[in-house]
Amino acid sequence: MNNNNNPQGDNNQPKMPKFNMNWLYGLIIVTLAILFFTGGGNALLSGSGSSTNARYSDFQAYVNRGWAKSVVINKDENTLKMYVKEKNVRDVFHKSAQQVGPNPYVTVEFGSVDELEKFVAQAQKSGKISEYSWDVLAAEATVAECSTLAKARPSSMRKATRWASPSRM
Repeated sequence: MNNNNNPQGDNNQPKMPKFNMNWLYGLIIVTLAILFFTGGGNALLSGSGSSTNARYSDFQAYVNRGWAKSVVINKDENTLKMYVKEKNVRDVFHKSAQQVGPNPYVTVEFGSVDELEKFVAQAQKSGKISEYSWDVLAAEATVAECSTLAKARPSSMRKATRWASPSRM
């Protein structure tokens, strides 16, 4: 027999295995299981850590227990971010530090800036938190908006004063 007469091709080449869809299904199931058991993959996808909202009374309790690493206050929006110490992540988020990700924080809305400032200053004096600061980005954005308006106003004011000056009347 001559192999050249074989219509199916060359029999000397090894047969390649056919792709099995079960491997694809298995890979998808394993990926979904990993995402499920690691908290939905939120910490993997986002660069920063997880956050949660809390009441002001919860915030005070967290600080009094010594769970706060630092506090960043945003006066414009009356909110603050309390960054949680790594050893207390499970107490606040009920997840491990690996599931939550780096720099987990609690977002809190507050009423009075003065009362908050007194509370945070007292907590810092007593050693409950290491530092607190003001949200500089929000303040810089406000300053940038004001400087943009200030730059725009003089030219329009000059035009208005030029046309309405007493010497022209």
